[in-house]
Amino acid sequence: RGATFAEAVPELNSAESLLSSWQDRVSLMSPKGFRASVQDGRTALPFLRQGFTCYLRNLENHIPVLSDLLDSVAAQLGVPRKYMICEVFCSEGESGVAMHSDYDHNFALLLRGAKKWTFSRNTHIEHATNTIIGGDRPQRDQRQLEFATSLPLPDKQSDDAQVVTVRGGGMVFMPRDWWHQTE
Repeated sequence: RGATFAEAVPELNSAESLLSSWQDRVSLMSPKGFRASVQDGRTALPFLRQGFTCYLRNLENHIPVLSDLLDSVAAQLGVPRKYMICEVFCSEGESGVAMHSDYDHNFALLLRGAKKWTFSRNTHIEHATNTIIGGDRPQRDQRQLEFATSLPLPDKQSDDAQVVTVRGGGMVFMPRDWWHQTE
C-alpha cells in the first residue's frame, strides 16, 4: 500500500521537492527537544539538511488527492471528516522528535527509510487537549498541567517502553496520550 500511496501522491516522493514548493509554516524539531518554526518550506530546507525534522500540517489543503483520501478514510472509520488532517514529517539522517504525547490519535505511514519509535503509556496526564512535552521543557499550553495526575513529568521513557522500527510502507497507530519519541 505504501508504493500505491507514493504513486498516487507524487508530491510526497521527495522531501526537498515538497519543501521547495511549500508556502505555509514549517515546524522544526530535534531529538533533543528543540522546537521552532519558519515561514515556509524554502526557509526550512537548510534545517532539514542539518538534521532537523520538518513538520508540515494540513497537506490536504494543498494536495487535492490527500483531501479525497481523507474523505475515504473518514467514511471507512466512521469518523467525521472535520477531525482528520494529513501531516508530514520530513527528515534525513540522524534526526527525530523528542518524547511527547499527542492529544489525538495518529496513524503514521512511513513512505521511505526507517524510523525507530519508542512508546509507553502516559500515566501522568490523561485526556489532554494539547501536546504534552516530557520533562521540564516548556509546554505549548501550561494549562495542560492541570490535567496531571502526577508531577513532575518524566524526561525519558519508562523501563517498560516498547521499541519498534518501521520501514517504508509500514504504519504505526499511536493512541492519544501515549508518550512517544522517534529516531
